[in-house]
Amino acid sequence: MYAADADAARLRVCSVRYRDSYRRTTGAWRFTRRELTADWTEDRVLTSPTGR
Repeated sequence: MYAADADAARLRVCSVRYRDSYRRTTGAWRFTRRELTADWTEDRVLTSPTGR
């Protein structure tokens, strides 16, 4: 990040996946395990289309 961007509005973009395991108990499906994988993340500086 550049010093000029320190006060700029930012957006964090992430690509994630969940790998879930389930078990049927008492007539309902329940999570038994959830694993989160972040494939990538990106921090973007938000700018106006007019450049202002």
